[in-house]
Amino acid sequence: MIKHHLNIIKKNQKEIKQIKSLMSSKYISAIYEWLSLPLDQLETYLQVSSHRSSGPGGQKANKTSSAVSLLFAPLDIRVECQIYRKKEENKRSAMRILREKIALCCRELPDQETMEILKPWFLNGLHVQKHHEKLALIFSVVVSYFHHFYGDHKETAAVLGVSPSRLCRFIFEHKSLLAEVNRIRKENNKSSLMK
Repeated sequence: MIKHHLNIIKKNQKEIKQIKSLMSSKYISAIYEWLSLPLDQLETYLQVSSHRSSGPGGQKANKTSSAVSLLFAPLDIRVECQIYRKKEENKRSAMRILREKIALCCRELPDQETMEILKPWFLNGLHVQKHHEKLALIFSVVVSYFHHFYGDHKETAAVLGVSPSRLCRFIFEHKSLLAEVNRIRKENNKSSLMK
């Protein structure tokens, strides 16, 4: 099970590197806009397809097209989900994963409007549920400030108005965010964040 999760993290890091190499400056400035869109408006940028799931799930999974694949054309990000037996649940999960992948590509500092939108979550000490619609936007702000401050978590925490220990706890709760933050720290010759 652990080996499977490590393979997913390695695969995600490779995809993120590919995405960053494809990105142009016009897309970098659009990331916050895409992350702020409601799901129905974000879908206008997507190609959605469904197919039959493989693996366990019994006849339901093998007879219906419940697996969902999303292609976010502007950044060429592909996400597939076949965890659930229902197509709607797989689509919702794939959208959440897609938003996280878009957020992890962000390197531009957020504008004042974005920070005002997220202010309640920073004042609340980054207590955000895993499936909250603003989570990806928070990821993008955290990653962009980590990049801006060369991987320094204390500077990032100070700008966001949270304690360094609370910021680290938030990062540890999200594997993809932890992997990206540690990649930024490694680029800047800093040790990895560890529990």
